[in-house]
Amino acid sequence: MLTRPAPDDRLPRLTRTAVDRVAAVAGRADVPVLAGLLYRSGSVALGPRAARVWAPTWIGHAIARASADFPRLATDFTAHSSGHWHSWNRVARLDGQPVPRHKVYVSPLPEHLLEALPTLFETALRRGVPGFKIGASTEGVLRPDKIVLYLRDAAEADAVAQDLADALTELAPQGVPFTGQVGASGIVSRGRDPEGTSWRAWLIDEVASALHAAAAEGGDVSGRALERLAARDIDTATWWPHDLAKELAA
Repeated sequence: MLTRPAPDDRLPRLTRTAVDRVAAVAGRADVPVLAGLLYRSGSVALGPRAARVWAPTWIGHAIARASADFPRLATDFTAHSSGHWHSWNRVARLDGQPVPRHKVYVSPLPEHLLEALPTLFETALRRGVPGFKIGASTEGVLRPDKIVLYLRDAAEADAVAQDLADALTELAPQGVPFTGQVGASGIVSRGRDPEGTSWRAWLIDEVASALHAAAAEGGDVSGRALERLAARDIDTATWWPHDLAKELAA
């Protein structure tokens, strides 16, 4: 069973830093601009060297080499590649099963991405993960949410997240702001998609709207925005999905 993250853990701190930084410009930008700034928080800067090292073709070849050590991936999953993601979806789908909306994020620093892949593939196979994806572009590798696994319910997502957090403790984390930390390092975290959108997109839009409204009132913009979010039952201490946060606190 997962333990509730503390507000001073890595991901809550990264998230609060992002909120505070965007609060400084909240009075001079509209909600979509604020949401874009929040969404990009936690990304590694894209410089000339990163563009050379993480060229999309190289990423694809490196992932293919790593996956070749797990032949069951080719039989248990169908693979698809786009300009943004390399995705795997389980071939066997059970009728009547819920849509996989529980998310597990894995966020090593880019230089440790390839080291994380064997653990990712092994866990996905062993735990029967319905689907997962890895960033396919340079920007996709440099963004914090570069690896995402999709699960059908909270219990199986928690089990997968804890397995990954335990196995990846030696890798340096990048960490995904606006997600719920699992484990001590912040390399693994949790979310749950609302109907029709993604967890981070929904939450970040809520934060951007709260910051915009708070800026119009003046004073402590971050503090007022967090109060507005808390009044909407959003966990502004650890940023876990509110229903999961309640379960952990019980």
